Amino acid sequence: MDEIRVGIIGFGFMGKTHTYGYKTIPLYYNNLPFKIRLVGICNRTLSVAERAKEELDFEFATNNSDDILLNNDIDVVNICTPNIYHKEAVLKALKAGKDVYCDKPLAVSYDETKEIINVLNRCSVITQMALQYRFFPATMRAKELIDEGKIGKIMSFRACYLHSGSVDPNKAIGWKQDKNYGGGGVLFDLGSHVLDIMYYLLGEYSSIFAETKIIYPERPDKEGNIVKIEADDVAFMLVKMKNGGIGTIEASKIATGTDD
Repeated sequence: MDEIRVGIIGFGFMGKTHTYGYKTIPLYYNNLPFKIRLVGICNRTLSVAERAKEELDFEFATNNSDDILLNNDIDVVNICTPNIYHKEAVLKALKAGKDVYCDKPLAVSYDETKEIINVLNRCSVITQMALQYRFFPATMRAKELIDEGKIGKIMSFRACYLHSGSVDPNKAIGWKQDKNYGGGGVLFDLGSHVLDIMYYLLGEYSSIFAETKIIYPERPDKEGNIVKIEADDVAFMLVKMKNGGIGTIEASKIATGTDD
């Protein structure tokens, strides 16, 4: 049986989520032609990585990402770090000949993304972004109905990804609300998902007009200090598709009463 040997960089919420996914794949799918081997876990706080190793059966723990990226016993590098670290890790993984699974967004700027794509075009590895909503049964069925012409030509649409995680102005910010680590705000975090779903369902965009807003210009950090906020809380988009469809897309973390 084939073995897929995985190393994960970053063990915050998404690192834990992806680890859970690897551990539970055999519970959902029978007679798999491969098995997953969790080789290494990396986190900037070594004690966190060591705890993950002990509790989740990784073979080693480290706080040095090169121990994952340059390890000959690892086939797949799974990148779950804050956004600003994606580019460096992705480029190192590609140059080391690793298959790459990277959380979205791929990078924090258009220029960074182009740099990655230029390297990727010279590689023969397998790569994928964590844009998992494409694979939800409802999304897959919608794709089938559209492709089969069952609902006619899509002339207009409205798509929203709504969350209430940033409604409270007194709640301490996490790294996703810190532009120094996230590179942006809700447009990067939730907007990337809903933009990808519409791209998957309807094809390429021909134009996008977007407006973002910061609702609370100051918020407390984890130490209670009031800091300036540069990451957007909500994004509104008017889009036109190459197939002629026109729609509105909204991504928000200040939508009271919602939770994805």
